[in-house]
Amino acid sequence: MCGISGIYNFNQKIVEQKELNLLNSRMEFRGPDDQGYYLADHFGMCMRRLSIIDVNNGKQPISYEKNDLHVILNGEIYNYIELRDQLKQKNYVFKTNSDTEVLLYLYSEHGENFINYINGIFSFVIYDNKHKKLLIYRDRLGVKPLYYYLDNKKLIFSSNLDSISKLIKNNEIDYHSLFSYLINNYVPGQNSINNNVKKLLPGSFISVENNNLKIKS
Repeated sequence: MCGISGIYNFNQKIVEQKELNLLNSRMEFRGPDDQGYYLADHFGMCMRRLSIIDVNNGKQPISYEKNDLHVILNGEIYNYIELRDQLKQKNYVFKTNSDTEVLLYLYSEHGENFINYINGIFSFVIYDNKHKKLLIYRDRLGVKPLYYYLDNKKLIFSSNLDSISKLIKNNEIDYHSLFSYLINNYVPGQNSINNNVKKLLPGSFISVENNNLKIKS
């Protein structure tokens, strides 16, 4: 179990380190072994890591300097060894033995279609700094959580609902969601217990490019 979070400001406001620190501080229980940050002007992301694969070298975020790509991952890519072998045949050189690094090179090779090659449980973020493009994915069964808050100024996302709640003022209980939780022991669909925070649905991803946000499946 790990945790990922981040902020994208549509109004071009610079993301501050203290904001990411606050997001990350609420996820220590998800990843007690390590933490990492990446900031690029109006975008920033962070993660807490539970070290399992490539314990010593698999620190995140991982970057592909050639294409200015950056990734953070919560989860596991089951077929990463097979994918890594295929990418090595195309002259990609790996710095780690982690499944996270495979995502970068797979995206570099196939673009957004890369997700069709992946088998696993995950929520992960790829930031293409060269093209100022943000991609946030959640696995097809929704095993790994991904919450987000969206208004006309910013997007905040996190594996942990409490992280987002610390950065927004309008924390209101969604009583329909509360009722669903009491009946079913979970909140169905895209809603959460917070009226202003949604869940990214299983098998979906958020794409932000040129300040244009789309949610696709």
